[in-house]
Amino acid sequence: MAVFSRGCVGCIRQSYFQLPPSLRITALSCRAQNFYPATQVHYFSSSLLRQLASPKTLSKPARNAQKVQLPPKNAAKGKPAHPSPPRFPSSNPILRSVEAQKSPTLLYQAPSRGMLIAATYSAAFMLMTGAAWTFNTMYLNLPAEQPFWVGPVYGAISFLLAGLGLYVIASPVALVRSIRAIPGRAGGPVMLRIEAKTIPIPFMKPQVIIAERGDVILSARVTPMALLFRAVNEQKMRDLRLELENNFVLFRPFIVAGRWFSRLMFKWFINTRMAFTRFGVIYMDVGDKKWKIDTSGWLLDEGRALDKLINI
Repeated sequence: MAVFSRGCVGCIRQSYFQLPPSLRITALSCRAQNFYPATQVHYFSSSLLRQLASPKTLSKPARNAQKVQLPPKNAAKGKPAHPSPPRFPSSNPILRSVEAQKSPTLLYQAPSRGMLIAATYSAAFMLMTGAAWTFNTMYLNLPAEQPFWVGPVYGAISFLLAGLGLYVIASPVALVRSIRAIPGRAGGPVMLRIEAKTIPIPFMKPQVIIAERGDVILSARVTPMALLFRAVNEQKMRDLRLELENNFVLFRPFIVAGRWFSRLMFKWFINTRMAFTRFGVIYMDVGDKKWKIDTSGWLLDEGRALDKLINI
């Protein structure tokens, strides 16, 4: 039977290739349908495409990746957040040292006001008294035999003396008592705490001003005047030391007393000069008000700290 079947197959193959091309294709399709029915034929390419296109075959991470995450509705209504700019370390060494401190740093302390007030009020009293006497004697009660121009001249002089007295008496007005640098909180800017008195009344509390560094302006640098006062004081101390070394021990108490009186007169002269010419005074603008700094007082680092922290 096997030999018979192989012979039949060989005959069939020979007869198949002897057919014309059109009949050969028809016979091949019929044979394929007999061996592989249409209901049992599976195409690999079509089944693979169906599996790829089926949503069941997609994994959960892939589905989650395809979903677009939309922002919540409440986030669109809210205001956009403005991140604070990064704070870089300052190149100013004084500013870095102030920021490193937890408590305010004293930058300036005014000297004692007693000598200045005494010198100012005594000079103003003399000027106002001279103005009143000149106006009463040489203008109101001028003798009749005097020329006509004498009265107006002395009247103008009396007004000049009165104006100068008012200018002198205003010398201790609006003087700064102290300046402190307050370190900024939570990375904020360094602030300045200024204590000043508008009118020099002994029992009156000073006015306290908290201002930013950019709102304070100095009329000139503080360091040159502070160095000048320091040089004068050092020279006086050297002279006193040299005089004490070159004299007998019993004479030293009298030398010290004489130097003390000389220093007292020197302070009186300096304060009187300050009252008339504003010598040693630096003006400081804080907002729309002007204050005065007496540079003969104590200054941190001879005023260099104040010059570096405040605009000029």
